[in-house]
Amino acid sequence: GKDEQLPEGKAMRQVINFVDGHPQTIEQKVKIILNHFVNKTARTVGGKGRGMVVVRSRIHCVLFQQEMVKQMRAMSLPYSVLVAFSGTVSMQPIGSRQLAIGNMSGVQGGTSGIREVTETILNRENGLPQMVSIADGFKDPRYRILIVSSKFQTGFDEPLLQAMFVDKRLSGVQCVQTLSRLNRTCTGKTETFVLDFVNETEGVVESFQPFYTSTELSGETDPNKLYDLETKIRGFNLFTKYMVDEFCRMFYSERYSDEMLQPPLNQVVAKWKEID
Repeated sequence: GKDEQLPEGKAMRQVINFVDGHPQTIEQKVKIILNHFVNKTARTVGGKGRGMVVVRSRIHCVLFQQEMVKQMRAMSLPYSVLVAFSGTVSMQPIGSRQLAIGNMSGVQGGTSGIREVTETILNRENGLPQMVSIADGFKDPRYRILIVSSKFQTGFDEPLLQAMFVDKRLSGVQCVQTLSRLNRTCTGKTETFVLDFVNETEGVVESFQPFYTSTELSGETDPNKLYDLETKIRGFNLFTKYMVDEFCRMFYSERYSDEMLQPPLNQVVAKWKEID
């Protein structure tokens, strides 16, 4: 018979999916992630820095977790990795490896060598005590990296999270919410880091743009622009030098939480609304 040709877009997706899920691809990405984490991230936040790996699917959660556990053990690291995903992923043993094949309707664990795994099963097998949540386990020094696909991309506040390793297309609100997981302050945390395997800088900037009411400083490097803007802002008489000094004192003091910084900001917003 004649050779069938797939539509170009569909064929490209097939190739990309094959490459992205290939054991060698994941092995190399995990090696890059661990190299940076061990040499950089783990030393941040007073030696407590945590990392999050964001992958494109629940199946990739399992594949990355298995490879990362393997490499971390080979490196004899004193800490390991947790994984978070919803539902069940089915695993098909192939030789010495297990291949994640997704949900298979009607397939029971153990049938034809297929094993169904959940986040709970994988984390318990990796030493997470029973009844300990993933969020609490991530605070334990024994677990320094968390692999996710959708869970924990929003509403997860872990101040020790210093680095994010992204292997998933992000755009719009999802991009902002995911990367903002890094934006939680704590003592000793002076910087954050993102290693992105798939997204372009322009796309990330575009996702954040709707959340800024002004792009006046976009692309500017001239410090005089900052002074001009400062003068313009001060002209509205929204705050005093004393208020700024007090805010800075609170900001740099360990005695004040982020929530305690909100009232002075609310005062400025209220004044702005009066003249707006």
